[in-house]
Amino acid sequence: MGDYIKWENIIDRIERIEKGDIIYLVSDVTKLALNALKEKDVYDGNILLEKLMERIGPEGTLLVPTFNWDFCSGKGFDYKKSKSQTGALGNVALKRADFKRTKHPIYSFAVWGKGCEELCAMENKDAWGDGTPFSYMQEKEGKALIIGLENTKGLTSKLHNEQVVGVPYRYIKDFTAPYTDEDGNTSMKTYSMNVRDYDMDPQYVEPQTVFSRILRDLKVLNTQEINGEPVSTVLLKELAQVEEVEIKCNKCRNMYTYKGQDE
Repeated sequence: MGDYIKWENIIDRIERIEKGDIIYLVSDVTKLALNALKEKDVYDGNILLEKLMERIGPEGTLLVPTFNWDFCSGKGFDYKKSKSQTGALGNVALKRADFKRTKHPIYSFAVWGKGCEELCAMENKDAWGDGTPFSYMQEKEGKALIIGLENTKGLTSKLHNEQVVGVPYRYIKDFTAPYTDEDGNTSMKTYSMNVRDYDMDPQYVEPQTVFSRILRDLKVLNTQEINGEPVSTVLLKELAQVEEVEIKCNKCRNMYTYKGQDE
């Protein structure tokens, strides 16, 4: 594993992060936290967020996923109370006064920095298509920072690309449930998502070794290791261009398998 890097220094060691960057943080810090405890180091998600905010500066934008799928099952969404179901750092960000949450009840983000007001003003019904935080990050040449997950695993922006380009194994589905807004007002609302068609049995190609090698060769994906855990940065605009070619010209073979793919 090499020399241990203290928790407070992890962000300093990450490559390809610059002042003014738009960063989409994807993380599973469980093993890094356990390593910190083993080394009698201080683990605090706030430190990691603050170091990243310092690194990109006030001209940058940080988006932390706070996704929650309760709305899909009719349980509803509360802007202030619904917790992130996608990792510890999302819930850390939601507790901070310097972050604000976007409005979509299924795919929301806690946001800090220059783009915060624009992102949190979005009224997108759709989860991943045009006019969403995913299109914003791509159009403004943002970067994904993936901590504790292999290659592009957990990177939801691929779903935006699948919707915009069009894939046969997904279709738009509406979900209606109670929605409690920032002011505490509750009403029934409808939001949509480009869901998988399970009749076509779509399955991720894991661990996406071929596709990840393509991305690394094109310098779209950069990978390194910190305290024995993978850390990657991904150029989102360039990723979309590569995935468009993969979808249109190769029927997603390096990304997904599905029924009828080779017909």
